[in-house]
Amino acid sequence: METTQNLLNRLALDIRMRGMSESTQRLYVRYAGQFLEQSGKAPEELDESDARAYLIRLLQEGRVSASTISIMHSAMISARIPPEVFIRISPSLFLTAKYQ
Repeated sequence: METTQNLLNRLALDIRMRGMSESTQRLYVRYAGQFLEQSGKAPEELDESDARAYLIRLLQEGRVSASTISIMHSAMISARIPPEVFIRISPSLFLTAKYQ
């Protein structure tokens, strides 16, 4: 069982190894960390509905734009929280979520 902090540390290292900028690293770690914190679950307990509900709620509350949702989605995929949670979710699903 991977702890949240271990997952975020691994994410930061993976991003550096992929040659992404420090600002991308900070954003990805922040967004993945926010999701994990607000979910109140261990990473391996999360499922697709947790991720979708979280991102749609942020959009509906007007807290983030659709482009930010896309970045958050990428961060979560990169963090492998776990992969099956996000593989089936397309950022385009969230573009109209505000109006549902």
